[in-house]
Amino acid sequence: KKFGRDNIHKITGKVGMDAIWPAPKMLWLLRNEPHIYKKTAKFVLIKDYLIYLLTGRFVCEDALLCSTMWGDINTREYWTEMLDLLEVTENHFPEIVRKEEVVGIIKRDAVKRFRLPKKLRVSTGVFGVGNVNLGIFSESIGSAFKSVTTVDKLMLDPAMESPRCSFSCGGCSRNLEVSRGSRHKPCKRRKDLSTKPKELRSLRPNV
Repeated sequence: KKFGRDNIHKITGKVGMDAIWPAPKMLWLLRNEPHIYKKTAKFVLIKDYLIYLLTGRFVCEDALLCSTMWGDINTREYWTEMLDLLEVTENHFPEIVRKEEVVGIIKRDAVKRFRLPKKLRVSTGVFGVGNVNLGIFSESIGSAFKSVTTVDKLMLDPAMESPRCSFSCGGCSRNLEVSRGSRHKPCKRRKDLSTKPKELRSLRPNV
């Protein structure tokens, strides 16, 4: 209610304040477990914590901010108004870095603990299915169904049904149009994947 659904979609790419995202979970902790919440030094994603165990650095890949609701997909920085609502500052979160950036060399204790090679360079990650160029369309089915296409500029869904996110690679910036749902019909294969909004909407599965 504080921000409004439309504003949330424009800033975070999400379609609403859903409890699945980290920020709403933090808000619940603030209201229901304030004694624990106020003692928390860092709020990190699982991937961030694993990088910390390996390198001793708290960093977050900028593309993952879109999955938190405390990140602004337009600036790839922390959304200060959301941080104010959560009664935290940027110091409570990891440093923001770009995808594929090498963030450090594995620590000695991590080499022994995880049985990994010495002098191993640790990065924020790489691209799984290679969906990094315009015209690529990919689909992922697991705990949730996601169909994704890459576009060259941020295009919000007027119906606020499909989430949006941003990522960067090799000095370029890209935006993803994501559709998700638990029930769907198979998407028709298309040779020409236009980046026009109407075309993107036609590619979205029926849910």
